[in-house]
Amino acid sequence: MADYRQIHTQIWKDAWFFELEAAEKLLFIYLFSNERANITGLYDLHKKIIAFESGLSMSDIDKGLQHFEESGKVYYKDGWIWIPNFIKYNSASLNSDKIRTHIISFLNKTADTALKARCIDYFNENVDEEYRIDTLSIPYQDVSPEQEQEQEQEQEQEQDNVRVFFEELARSWKNYYPEGKREYGYDTVKTKIAARYKNKGFKENWMEALRKSRNIKSLQHDDWFSFEWFIRNNENYHKLLDGTFAFKNNPNGKGEVQLKQPPQKRTVVPIAPKILEEGTKLPSMEVTE
Repeated sequence: MADYRQIHTQIWKDAWFFELEAAEKLLFIYLFSNERANITGLYDLHKKIIAFESGLSMSDIDKGLQHFEESGKVYYKDGWIWIPNFIKYNSASLNSDKIRTHIISFLNKTADTALKARCIDYFNENVDEEYRIDTLSIPYQDVSPEQEQEQEQEQEQEQDNVRVFFEELARSWKNYYPEGKREYGYDTVKTKIAARYKNKGFKENWMEALRKSRNIKSLQHDDWFSFEWFIRNNENYHKLLDGTFAFKNNPNGKGEVQLKQPPQKRTVVPIAPKILEEGTKLPSMEVTE
């Protein structure tokens, strides 16, 4: 699915959403926008991954999921998430051959679960008869306990790899900036670290970007330039790699950059050694600052 999801701005005016606690709001938006979500609203997602990527505690996750299910918004069972209204918010019309084909494609790859059956029933109830899905045509895939365990191990291995990546980053940062530049604990930045870990450009170039930062003298005394700034997004390291940028102090602490302006030409008139006759033109020359 695309790397973006639609979240309507009206959600902030929705009475049900308005009454949610802050942690529940974060969890609800996360379930709509994480990379596993697809057009069916049905996908596998373990609570450990939710906690790792969102930063929420397990108790907040359990509380939120229970609340969502009681409200009929989100259902969680045996490691699977189903958001009934997801498809409505991510397609112009359910009565579409294209939408139907996409849904069948995802369902073909989805293990046979109780939530899968409910997802199909929900879709069929909300489309015209000609667009309904024949459940007999969907080849259910049984997932063995061994396969589920293998999937969990792969997800846990990815978490371990991200942690190792963080430790390498933090160690290199401390080597370059042993004093005066703030460091952050893993729990504080793990979501950003996970995102940088998935970015090929950052993984291949972060060390060179860090090395070049030492050659920019103004950075050594700028408070906004920190480890958190370095890993904040997939653009900041480019600003260090790109030699055409000159950094400037930013009182807002966001580390904005300013493009160096090319040399500008101006006309300089030599000082006349004596008063010239009226109408005499002075010679001029161009100089580069």
